[in-house]
Order: sequence, then structure tokens, then C-alpha cells
Amino acid sequence: MISDKEMRKRIADMSPEELLKASETFEALFDLVHQHDDNSIENTNPDYYKQELARRDEERNALADENRMLSERIQRLVEGVKSRDEIIARLKEDAERLADGMIISPENEGDFCSYCGGMEHVDDCPITLHRALMKELAEC
Repeated sequence: MISDKEMRKRIADMSPEELLKASETFEALFDLVHQHDDNSIENTNPDYYKQELARRDEERNALADENRMLSERIQRLVEGVKSRDEIIARLKEDAERLADGMIISPENEGDFCSYCGGMEHVDDCPITLHRALMKELAEC
């Protein structure tokens, strides 16, 4: 890069034709550097940067809200999976308990419950309770 003093000396030594050519080149260079298309308001609108920052803040806030909603949804899904897993564990325990206590009639004398002894299950019969667990699992 040349100094200001050197630049002034070179300009002083130029002929009028050289000065005219240099000025045309300078104008073309200036136009090139400062040109903008019709969609760009950066160089003409003094509030451009304030507006751009406000737009970006709005966009960031919208993304933060969406992130918050997605996090809440994920949390609900995780809680649902935990609840389902607990029901499945209870069902396994219940099925093992039912299998251990099952009595099968060797003569096939009819359908009766080996737990409550009747043809229809009562409310506190283990089979009725097991069916209620299955229904609870289906609702998850």
C-alpha cells in the first residue's frame, strides 16, 4: 500500500488524459462498491439493522417456544412409557401368580373358576383383576 504523500505525487504527475481515465475508473469502482439491488435496503434504510435484529429476536423466540413445546411433549411421552412399563411388570407378576394357583378339573365338569369357585367371576377374583390390568394397558 502506498502512502498518502506518494499518492498525491503520482496524481500531480498525471497528464489530463490520465486523470480523466483514472476518474472514470474511480467512478466505476465506487459504483461497484456501493451498488445494491432493489431488494436490498441495507444502504438506504437507517433502521435496517434494528429491524433485522428485531426480526431475528422474534425468530429466536418462536424457536424457543417450539423447543419448549417439543420438550414438554417428549416428557409426556417418557412418562407414558414409564407408566406402560409399570403396568406390564404388574401384568407379568399377576400372570405368574395366576398360573401358580390354577386348578384344572380332571373330569372337565364344566367351566368354573378355580379362584372364586363360580361360573361367573366376582369383582375381587384374580382373573377379573388381571383383565382390568389388561384393559388399563390397552388404554395407554
